[in-house]
Amino acid sequence: MNSFRAGIVMSLLGCSGALLPLAASAGETLRVAAGATHQLSPAEAQARFDAWILGDGATLVLPPGAEQWRLQVDRATIGQGVRIVGRGAPGANGQAGESIAGRADACRAGHPGGAGNPGNPGAGGAALDLNLGIDKLGSLAIDVSGGAGGQGGAGGRGQDGGIAQQCSGGDGGAGGDAGDGGDGGNGGSARVRYSYLSDQSTPADIPVTVVSEGGAGGTAGPAGRGGSGNEGKYVQARTLSGSQKWVDGGAAGRDGQPGKVGRAGAKGQVVIEQDLNRRLNQLIETGRIANPTPAASRAPADRTEELERKLDEALRRLEALEKHSP
Repeated sequence: MNSFRAGIVMSLLGCSGALLPLAASAGETLRVAAGATHQLSPAEAQARFDAWILGDGATLVLPPGAEQWRLQVDRATIGQGVRIVGRGAPGANGQAGESIAGRADACRAGHPGGAGNPGNPGAGGAALDLNLGIDKLGSLAIDVSGGAGGQGGAGGRGQDGGIAQQCSGGDGGAGGDAGDGGDGGNGGSARVRYSYLSDQSTPADIPVTVVSEGGAGGTAGPAGRGGSGNEGKYVQARTLSGSQKWVDGGAAGRDGQPGKVGRAGAKGQVVIEQDLNRRLNQLIETGRIANPTPAASRAPADRTEELERKLDEALRRLEALEKHSP
């Protein structure tokens, strides 16, 4: 028996009291005014609400700190343009490498610039399991995208080479390598199960959208510039050809190596489905479908076979009612 059918069989056995094993008890009503933002606390990560009343343009924020959000709402009144936001936080940018100021001592090469640190990875989006009993629904957009990776740190500038004197000038110091961009966070997962509480027919396309894209990879930091060299020159010296000698200057330092762009995060899984289990219970409670009573004295195999038969019958009646509901 698959998990979906098993869940409804449990309902037929009378074991369907709470749809989710939630720590918080029912009784709370959450109200968010039109255009307002309300942040849930991690303590509410597994909660059951009597009602949600969310005005047009209201926003619910799912902050970091909970591995999974499991929210059951017995009666939801949701306006137009309502959002639930559980985006992953962006990664911090990498620290820049040290730049070496000034010029090295005469005839000495400049010190190289420091390498930039890599950007930090973005955080993953929230994992949301939302069960809604819908009284009224305008539109709901859920965003559990991953956070963008942080930018790589810039490479530091190399020190300028020392000037030529009686010896050749020093080369400029190499620029620091750029830091790699951080990887984007993975998109979160979202499972939305819904059931309309009134006898209105269920719309073919429920106005709920979910975005669970992975975060963009962070850009690489700029590479550090090499320090400047210096020109050669004639210096006073007694040579066979005269009183001057040519000494070479120093070459400019090489620029640092470019960094790599971070990898984008993976897209999360999204499921939006009608909660037929809850709908079946509603029809049983209103008397539109008779409540089947299993025979406790029968053997488990016989009870399972009968429940399977009653389940098939109940689902056929449920589908017919849904098609012909006004």
